[in-house]
Amino acid sequence: MTRALDEARAAAARGEVPLVAVVV
Repeated sequence: MTRALDEARAAAARGEVPLVAVVV
């Protein structure tokens, strides 16, 4: 699950807010 967290983190850094980040 590290990859998903890394991707969510990168997306959040870019300014996106994926549901995965919200759930986590």
